[in-house]
Amino acid sequence: MKNILITGWPGIGKTTTIKKITDNLRGRNVTFDGFYTDEIRNEANERIGFSVHMLNSGQTGILAKKVDNSYGIGTHMVGKYMVCVQDFEEMVMPMLTNFNKDILIIDEIGKMELLSKRFEEAIFQSFKDRKYPIIATVTQRPSSILNRWKNDDNHYLFTVNQHNRNTIYEDILNHIDLHH
Repeated sequence: MKNILITGWPGIGKTTTIKKITDNLRGRNVTFDGFYTDEIRNEANERIGFSVHMLNSGQTGILAKKVDNSYGIGTHMVGKYMVCVQDFEEMVMPMLTNFNKDILIIDEIGKMELLSKRFEEAIFQSFKDRKYPIIATVTQRPSSILNRWKNDDNHYLFTVNQHNRNTIYEDILNHIDLHH
């Protein structure tokens, strides 16, 4: 049972790939849960934050918001965004700590999400335990943690690019082990 890691540069289509995979899995005899993240944009189409969407409950919350004078600067910063670690944990941790589905889907395991030490520990334990396959998007930027996963034989690594962004989900679905 191998995990699937999906990588690629920001904006290339990793989240879109995750959405296509989950849409396809809904028509199969398989259970899954997890979350995906999305940009929050204002009326002028400027990115002002990131949201997190739970796949099964439909619950949505704020992962990060752009710092301005109205919120000040928080302790959990990634660039110009204040990461709402507690809000993120309140949404995601109940699903992770009581996970009882066939497949775990995480979009994404990145800098913002890894500011939550509880999330980081739960994800690493899930990868270590290998009780169920994990489909996760990871940053393309170098990181010692993610490089270790990318080079691990227990994972298939798929890179989304301009040429395969509309069809890569089909290749990924062909690698999902639904009979573990």
